[in-house]
Amino acid sequence: MQLSVDSSRCVACLACVRVCPTDAIALPPEARVVEIVRENCIHCGDCVPACPHEA
Repeated sequence: MQLSVDSSRCVACLACVRVCPTDAIALPPEARVVEIVRENCIHCGDCVPACPHEA
């Protein structure tokens, strides 16, 4: 499973960041959209249902 962020829907609320068990989601300084840190992602999918914006 390849996870991605829909930049048109992400509002950087950080709900996904809070549930990620491996710190694989980050909000870079001055960014408006979170990024997936591929080398840390274990593809658990916990971030998907956590997102209230379906991003």
